[in-house]
Amino acid sequence: MLRRTAFPSASGYASRPDGSPKMARMTAFQVEAVEDPRGLRLKGELDLASIPDVDSPLRALVEEGGDITLDVSELRFMDSSAMQLMIRALQGLDGRGRVILDHPVATVRRLIEVMGLDRFENLEIRE
Repeated sequence: MLRRTAFPSASGYASRPDGSPKMARMTAFQVEAVEDPRGLRLKGELDLASIPDVDSPLRALVEEGGDITLDVSELRFMDSSAMQLMIRALQGLDGRGRVILDHPVATVRRLIEVMGLDRFENLEIRE
């Protein structure tokens, strides 16, 4: 049985100190905790604005150790800040588990290759 815990995105309207509204983030991002396999489901675009939404849940999984599956089948885009987050997770596991990327789309797969993340022995990519 799949049990999900939703972590709402930080995107949306907010107020500036002067009370005027900020622009809403143009992209949507969603992260859900998944118990079987243990990990996170990432949907949308993972960029600098959405890093805070995934940082805490991913950091907690890394601290526990063991394999972490990231279902990225619905992740359309990752920027360099997302790559840095992945590198920190891979290094943080330090022999205590793997990061398993489940079904990355072509653009995400290409970025992983260009950025050299496939050099990490504890990264597994499942097509």
